[in-house]
Amino acid sequence: MADHPNILILMPDEQRADSMSCAGHPVVKTPHMDRLAAEGVLFSNAYTPSPVCMPARSSFLTGLYCHNHGQWGNYGKLPADADTYCHRVKAVGYHTCHIGKSHYYAHSGGHLDEHKPFLNALGWQEVYETTGPQATRRTDSIMTDHWREVGCLETFREDYARRAEVGHTAALWPSPMPEGETIDDFVGRTAVEYIEGYDRDEPLLLFVGFGGPHPPWDAPADWAKRYDPAHMPPNLPPIELSEWLPPAAAAHARKQKKGERQVTPEINAKIRTLYYAKISHIDWWMGQILDAMDARGMLEDTRPRRNAL
Repeated sequence: MADHPNILILMPDEQRADSMSCAGHPVVKTPHMDRLAAEGVLFSNAYTPSPVCMPARSSFLTGLYCHNHGQWGNYGKLPADADTYCHRVKAVGYHTCHIGKSHYYAHSGGHLDEHKPFLNALGWQEVYETTGPQATRRTDSIMTDHWREVGCLETFREDYARRAEVGHTAALWPSPMPEGETIDDFVGRTAVEYIEGYDRDEPLLLFVGFGGPHPPWDAPADWAKRYDPAHMPPNLPPIELSEWLPPAAAAHARKQKKGERQVTPEINAKIRTLYYAKISHIDWWMGQILDAMDARGMLEDTRPRRNAL
């Protein structure tokens, strides 16, 4: 194994920690995530410093708490001069590449190519950035360029406009996108093609940020058929609010509980069906990425070192 093994980071968006077969989930099937856990380490107690997208991602990139890096919500941006793990690995000879969702800054329109210098400043030498599901309605990227070229961009945006009109808990239909053209398909395929064409001598740090299973629950139609609402686990009982909760957190929790009462067991079962389908779809792409690395002879120098823990 090389002195500096390749580093591969695969990040789904809003996947529950227990939504993997290897974590004991009774329904969802994740053979490739299970493989990673079996060959490496499965952390049963791991916590995010923030439940919100941008600050959590900024903490992951910098190793800092929110009050240190200054990112508290999904607005503004991480400082461009932030010290990141990309800078640290570049210093010892790595080549760095970011594919998929970053969300270190607000995606509020325009084209993501305008922000490449910002991601370069954070330490990413190559950038193939996409937006997450909701931001794709209003922000362009290499992904929407591709969809525009193949003629399905309006299919995506019209579908998301319809989903926004009826609301998440009523928008329970699979994606109408052509086969192989969802956000996760684009991200996974871009990663595979990048690995297949990687010809540099430096060890590789590759980050792959998927858009799913973040809502809306728009699993590809063929994947949605793999789960049956009748076979979903029963709903968990409601949790009573604790007295120690700060007033703002308690108010938010009460608002969420009010909305949850409108979600019947039947609706919840359908949501889970589509959510698990999205997870399994991403898991399949993880397998394709691992296979691509294996075919290039890169996987042996990417496996975790147990004795380094």
